[in-house]
Amino acid sequence: MAKYFFILILSWGFFDFASAQKKISKIDITISDNNGFQFLSQDYRITHDSLFITGVSDNGKTKVDYLKRMLTKSEKKQIQLFFTKFSCDSLQKEYFNEFNSMGYITYDHYPRVINMTLKKNDNYCETKITNCFVYRVSNMINYLNDFFPAEVKIFFKKEDFKVAY
Repeated sequence: MAKYFFILILSWGFFDFASAQKKISKIDITISDNNGFQFLSQDYRITHDSLFITGVSDNGKTKVDYLKRMLTKSEKKQIQLFFTKFSCDSLQKEYFNEFNSMGYITYDHYPRVINMTLKKNDNYCETKITNCFVYRVSNMINYLNDFFPAEVKIFFKKEDFKVAY
């Protein structure tokens, strides 16, 4: 009897785990990155079924559409699996390092600012990263970079910053 009870509990746990992975029906991630330039940005939006990459160039005058495409069935599963394990609660609202650590500020030597918004079903969080490195965000960016073409990948390296969280 105890053996059957144990098997029943294990099967419930398995089905709960399997259904937990299917519970994410809506994913919406937006990333805006200025790449350390004033008036420029690259904007990424990943939903549960599509990928959009746009940008602002020419000192903020021109909007460019880099990529608009549907995700493949395999990509949808990969993104859903990654975000079932990624906790939005692990991110702070803001990560900041003083601008004086840069020495000087010019058009092409500007504080790096990354704004992110993550929505998983009804769970919502946003974070702003200014002039610093964040390990949790770096892991997510490195994962998402696999879905982006080489010319619009996000380069976010610890060596480029003096402060890391």
